[in-house]
Amino acid sequence: MSDQADGPRGLGGWLIVVAIGLLLAPMSLLANLAELLTAFDDGDLFTLMDTNSPAYHPLWGPIFIFETIGNLALVIVVFVSLFMFFNKSRRFPRWYLGLLFGYAAFIMIDLSLLRIVTPEEPLLNPESGRALARTLAVCAVWGPYILISKRVKATFVE
Repeated sequence: MSDQADGPRGLGGWLIVVAIGLLLAPMSLLANLAELLTAFDDGDLFTLMDTNSPAYHPLWGPIFIFETIGNLALVIVVFVSLFMFFNKSRRFPRWYLGLLFGYAAFIMIDLSLLRIVTPEEPLLNPESGRALARTLAVCAVWGPYILISKRVKATFVE
């Protein structure tokens, strides 16, 4: 008997929580993107990129582009992950781990860039602190689960 025959199999157990997280992730990421794009509506972005503005910094434009492309890329990666998840692809566990740790890296890089532009501001405000803590907690819980779960090993084999 192979190891894959042992233990639970299929999209059940704790994998349901993974599925819920993956299904909710696009909404959260698209909300982030919508919030980012509203900077165009109220003129904040143009104020930040106006060389005559006291809030000007040459990195505001690249940060905006980084955040926009990063959020779009994460939405795409989540949809690909969902496709792999529901098709029980053997590539799903590695792809999902890449998504988890890629998202954490994205947040940390974004916070580092913002720190360069706004050194007088605290590194973590309540919102960014919660986002970083939540992301690191997700990595700490679901990363090991994906790596050691018998259900994961038995389910993602196709």
